Amino acid sequence: AGGVARLRRGAALCMVGPLDRAPPEETLVRARKAAEALGAGAADGWGVDVFAVLTGKGAAASDELPRGLQGWLDDYATFSESSGRAGLFAEYLAANPRNRSGSLLASYRKIGGNFLGPLVGYDGRNAFLLRDLWRCSELIASHESRGGFRYRYWGFSRLDLRWLALPPPVRLFEETDPTAVWIPDGQDWDGLNDRFALVPRRWTAAYFGRWPRLLNGSMLPELQWASGDAPLKLKFDGGPEWLLAAGLRAARVPIRRFSPVAALLCQPGSKRGRYGRCTRPWPPENLPYKYSAEASEAHANVRNLELPGWAWRSSPIAPALEPPCFASEADRGSCCAKAAGLNGDVGCWTDVYSFERCCVGGKRRPGIWVLPSVPLAREEVKASAAAASGVGGGRQPLCWQIVSGVSQCLDSTQLDWLADDAAV
Repeated sequence: AGGVARLRRGAALCMVGPLDRAPPEETLVRARKAAEALGAGAADGWGVDVFAVLTGKGAAASDELPRGLQGWLDDYATFSESSGRAGLFAEYLAANPRNRSGSLLASYRKIGGNFLGPLVGYDGRNAFLLRDLWRCSELIASHESRGGFRYRYWGFSRLDLRWLALPPPVRLFEETDPTAVWIPDGQDWDGLNDRFALVPRRWTAAYFGRWPRLLNGSMLPELQWASGDAPLKLKFDGGPEWLLAAGLRAARVPIRRFSPVAALLCQPGSKRGRYGRCTRPWPPENLPYKYSAEASEAHANVRNLELPGWAWRSSPIAPALEPPCFASEADRGSCCAKAAGLNGDVGCWTDVYSFERCCVGGKRRPGIWVLPSVPLAREEVKASAAAASGVGGGRQPLCWQIVSGVSQCLDSTQLDWLADDAAV
């Protein structure tokens, strides 16, 4: 009443990517199924609506939709990127009519990193992605205005993200923690994974609205705080993941994670990841992925989901890495020290071992994980107890390999918790 839009339980998911490097049709079909899975179990009209912001060079921006996107998007917009960095700089000038000297860009350059490349920095396309996220927000907000409602969640997904299994439904994310931004676990580098996000309405400006704030300079103090007013240590470029972590932490956004079941494809003509390498064709689909560790972890979770008794579970129990993150408590203290940087000492981390996995919460890291069901956990408890009594030793953890030389494990205490009906 009174012109106030009604709150809607559903979600708006916006996919972003270039038309000239669209993934194979079957990957887009999987994206559609993933969107349907996100809306599973929702009441009519409260599911997931899907939008797309698509870019191209010159005429490519006006091409028709790829077949895999036809017939199921609720709305989409296409844009030309033919002007490249010059177009980004023109938007900067328009947002800063009194700062045409470029002093704001010089301040970003002083922080270091590549979080705003190629507008500032030596490489990358994060500035284009930030602009497209802002375009997503305008597209979704326009749809809301026309319909007279507001989505409860906004979601983001890269167009080249290939879903290897279906994600949990929005209702499970909401039941687990309705206040948090949900992000796939892993691939944080020196910040936070930026492939996919499910964002409660309260935090949409912090996630989708960074581009105008970077252009007008209102985000600069947050980045200076995140860098400790010193140039960044550039093991991982100070790129999009760092910027995402800096922005969300400055806004005090709660973050939760879920087991990754998707990975970025390595598209023909795309650049290799600076800190990864395109894989060889990965069976059974024989598609190359952009980051081998990301693809390996996602496939490991999918293998578990395909086993009897494994499922998505909302749980404070997060599988731990083996070998463990640290050789000693002294190493932990050094690597996890906030004084060393936004994510502790960036020199400690890899594409598998990260600040979030190693320093935040330990084994009790609430999230939505691919885990054994209660009956299966009980079977594992009995089996490990029987094995321990036979050899006179302690119970062995339940482990599965996620990348070469590294596994995730559930120890006896975690398995006991997972086997307890009352704890669910």
